[in-house]
Amino acid sequence: MNSRVAILGLVRELGNAAPFHDKKTDIWTMNAGFKVYGQAKINLLFEMHDWYAADYLPKYYLELRDIKHPKFKTITARNDLTLNNSFTYPIDDAVRRFGMFFKSSMSWMLAYASLRGYKEAFVYGCNLTEFQRHPEMMASFYHIEGVARVHGLRTHFVNDQMLEDDWMYGISPLRWDIHADLAGDSSDNYVRKEPDTWGLKKVTDE
Repeated sequence: MNSRVAILGLVRELGNAAPFHDKKTDIWTMNAGFKVYGQAKINLLFEMHDWYAADYLPKYYLELRDIKHPKFKTITARNDLTLNNSFTYPIDDAVRRFGMFFKSSMSWMLAYASLRGYKEAFVYGCNLTEFQRHPEMMASFYHIEGVARVHGLRTHFVNDQMLEDDWMYGISPLRWDIHADLAGDSSDNYVRKEPDTWGLKKVTDE
């Protein structure tokens, strides 16, 4: 097994940058990723939806069932005898390590990388759109990422739209404007500072 894995979301314009030709990097994607990335190398496809319990089926799932000899393995939430070359996700192992806070396929994928003992995970093919629509997905992903980091998995975000940046709450400069929660929402408790050193200048004896 390789020590590096590339985890691909479904934004093809970003996911195409993944190292498909690097034999030392395993390539994982999800759901309709086998269609999104065409003939590119995929080692493992995550299908973490229990479609038999749902009241609808996506067309890509029907196409996935029709592949007689897939070049990739598929990992599923439940044992699915209709999918060739598939096996079941070790959900109990994941819950023991991470708790039950799984809110997206990306969370399941990153957790599995940690369970398998990968050292580095590179995230491609994602932007903030779905996380902005569903904040619980972002919270879940970062929870999994934090626990995985403790267990030795380093995560790298390789996209134009980064999922993290160098702004750190409380440490980075705070600005008084309408977008500042503290200043804008609680203006009675905050005053705008004058452009001076605010106590940092040297106090001289009189």
